[in-house]
Amino acid sequence: MKQSFLLLTTGYETSQLTRFETIFNKYFNKLLSKNKSSLKSDDIHILFTAEKLAIVFNKLELYLNNVNNGNKNNNSHTNLIDILSDVNFLFYAWCLVKDKGEKIPGVDQVPIQNIGSGTLRRLSTDLKNGKYKPKPASRMYITKPDGSMRSLGIPTTRDKIVQKALTLILEPLFESTFSKNSHGFRPQRSCHTALDQIRREWRMVSYFIEIDLAKCFDKLGHKLILESIYKKCPNKSIIQIINKMLKCGYVNLQNTSDSNLKQIEGTPQGSIISPLLANIALDNFDKHIDTLLVPKYTSRQKNTKSRMSEDYSKATKIFDTGDYELRDYLKESRNFSTREARQVVQSIKVKQAIRNNIKFSLQDESTERLWYVRYADDMFLVL
Repeated sequence: MKQSFLLLTTGYETSQLTRFETIFNKYFNKLLSKNKSSLKSDDIHILFTAEKLAIVFNKLELYLNNVNNGNKNNNSHTNLIDILSDVNFLFYAWCLVKDKGEKIPGVDQVPIQNIGSGTLRRLSTDLKNGKYKPKPASRMYITKPDGSMRSLGIPTTRDKIVQKALTLILEPLFESTFSKNSHGFRPQRSCHTALDQIRREWRMVSYFIEIDLAKCFDKLGHKLILESIYKKCPNKSIIQIINKMLKCGYVNLQNTSDSNLKQIEGTPQGSIISPLLANIALDNFDKHIDTLLVPKYTSRQKNTKSRMSEDYSKATKIFDTGDYELRDYLKESRNFSTREARQVVQSIKVKQAIRNNIKFSLQDESTERLWYVRYADDMFLVL
């Protein structure tokens, strides 16, 4: 197997890479200690092995290689539902959910540590036979920094495992096609990588346009999500499972009137797969910006300095009588050299130009450069 599958990220927005055998063995021993019966222990030893999991990863890698090589029909004899329903793959998904510290249970009130080999076997059978049915998410609220409330949807433990397993399949499938300007909820990307891109690439900008999509997760169209997934993953069984997840709705255990069992739009914040689904849907917007708007409003080459405007040059570089008097005063009173005094005067003139809203860049078609960056539902366009 390639290193990409031997080393897997343990969560979003982290550069930490861990060998899957390390996580597997860590939680395998914990699962084994829960079952004191020697008969059950023998079954677990037979059912779960790192070698069997490695075979599943090999199948997934074969599928992904075929897709990346342009084989849309993917005649690799690999059925994604077989990978998703593999009990070792589900066990590994359970390991990752537990490793991330998911403690809040869903409507079933079953904590992640209570999952045993029997539950994983039944979940595997339900997925394989098409009988898997996700339960509504548990709706709860947290306070946002501005004092308003943000709704969260916490899935059941069984659904968390399936969502994590789906993420392991879909994330490498889409990650290579996502825009380089997208930084939210992606492996080894974060707010810091977005800021680093801004620092490295943006030069001499004059206008900032900030876009914040209100209730982005709540308003994502199910049709857009499913169609976007189907283009890269034309597996009807996988699409049906995701469709069930999107439409299962939510239940507020504290206020039953705040419930919706027939959700027609949105994906709940708080679920494991929601950030990935949001990125898949919003990637269409990224591609529109990258392929249409950026070329249309970009004449200046990347990392090329824009030309100074004539107004800015006059305002900052041409000295009048008062400027020379200030320069001579600084030389006499502060014992500055002619060069030092001139630099001080010029810095004052630059500040005055900024206060007077005089732009540095020459504003014509030959100097235009549109920049774009997105973190989750927060977007910046600068010109």
